[in-house]
Amino acid sequence: MVRKPRDEAITPHRGWWSTREDMPEYVRRELDWYDGHIRFNQRVLWAINGATLLTTSAIPAAAALGATTGFTAVLGAVATVLGGLRTLGRWEENRISWAQSRAEIEREVVHYDVKVEPYNDPSNANSTLTLNVEQIVSRETSAWAARHGPPGGASGDTADE
Repeated sequence: MVRKPRDEAITPHRGWWSTREDMPEYVRRELDWYDGHIRFNQRVLWAINGATLLTTSAIPAAAALGATTGFTAVLGAVATVLGGLRTLGRWEENRISWAQSRAEIEREVVHYDVKVEPYNDPSNANSTLTLNVEQIVSRETSAWAARHGPPGGASGDTADE
C-alpha cells in the first residue's frame, strides 16, 4: 500500500511557518501537510466517537421505550460499523505518528533558527534542513506503510501457503 501524495486540498489552515520566506518551501509544505492531516484525523475521530456514543447510548434507551427489536438491532449494527471504521482507519495511530513527526520537524526548524550545529553554516543551512526533514518524513512514511501494509509482509505472502 502506498501513501497518498501530499494533498493541498486537505490543508486549508496555515501555521506560523507558512509565511516564512527564509525557510525552504519543502519544509513549509511538509509542515502544512502534517498540520492538515492531524486536524483532519482529529475531526474524524471526534465524529466517529460522538456517533458511537450517541448510537450505543440509544440502544438501551430505545429498548426501554419499547422500540422494536429490529430498530434496536439496527442501532447495534450501526455501533459495530462505527467501531470497525475507527479500527480500520487507524485515525488515532496516524494522528499521533503525524503529530510526533511534525514536532520533530518543528524541532529542526528551531535549531535552524538559532543556527546551532548543523545549521550554523549559512551556505548549506537550507539544504541541511531540507535533508533532515526529508529523513523524518521518510521514516514516518515507512512506519505508516508498515502499519497499513498487508498482513504477512510487503508482498502479502504468508509462509503457510
